[in-house]
Formats: sequence, C-alpha cells, structure tokens
Amino acid sequence: MCNNSPASLHLDRHESTGRPTVVLTFPLSASSLKNDSSIANSLTKSVVSQQLKQLPYRVALVLTCVLSLLLLGGCGKDSTENAESPQVMRELLAVKLPNGLELSAAKALMEKEGFACELKEKTFWKKKGVIDFLQCKRQDGSPPIFRMWDVAVFHDGTKVTGVEVRSALKYP
Repeated sequence: MCNNSPASLHLDRHESTGRPTVVLTFPLSASSLKNDSSIANSLTKSVVSQQLKQLPYRVALVLTCVLSLLLLGGCGKDSTENAESPQVMRELLAVKLPNGLELSAAKALMEKEGFACELKEKTFWKKKGVIDFLQCKRQDGSPPIFRMWDVAVFHDGTKVTGVEVRSALKYP
C-alpha cells in the first residue's frame, strides 16, 4: 500500500485560524495512489465524524457560558452596585439602558440591579420640569452611612429616551 517510508504524525497550526491541528502524513506511490486516497477519505470522514460527535458538547458549553454571563451580568465590574458617584452610575446606566430600549425591559433591569421603580406621571424632576418618567430608587452602604440613589429613566411612553442620576449621602 505505502512505500517503506513510515507515516508521520505531528501537531501543527492551521494557516487561517491558527488552531492546533493534527497532521498525519504518509508517503504515496503512483501505484498505490488509488488505495491511499480511499484511506485518506476514510480517515477524513472519521475525523469529521469525531468532530460532529463533539459538537453538541461544544454547543452546550458555549450556551452554558453565555447564560452564565447573562444571569450573572449584574455581579461584574459593570454592576451598578459599586458605583462611587453619580457620574459613574450615569455611565453604567447609559450602557445598560440605551435609548430605544423597551421601557418594560429597563424597569426589569433596574429592579434586577436592586432598585425599586415606579412610573411617575406629570411629576417634577430637576431641570426637566413636570414630565413622565420611571423613577428608580436604591439605598447602598451600611450603617451609619448610606448612599441614596435616585434615577430617572425618561421615556416616550414605550421606549427609553434618556437617564439622569442623583445621589446623596445619608448619615446621622
């Protein structure tokens, strides 16, 4: 089938993806080309078959990672829990509550972040005057000092149009 040169197996990197790749080489002679190509075809089918068998596990692993990130999204560095100032809180919320986000999704997200939210109609909010907005409040810290957060999520009735943040320290 093959000439007397032994087959070799080595690890290489794929040219375009850079992924580690196992390379099996074996010498071919003109007379054995037909037999060797059928061996190569069956080897290729075997490798592809093994990769397809592993696919559900890889998909499950990726889905597990994505779901973990989504569920734990409020626990990382982008959590509002560790905001030190209204400016930092505003920046975090600008990412979490982009303009155009559904108001119901914004309310759910703010409640997940530990805020108590309430829709306000024709209510005064600093330089904005009397308007409709979603007001979300939260108290952070531990006795004797607390930080009170007051967030206004402005909307057009269904979608977020802006966010403003106020905070105050409360102590005896």
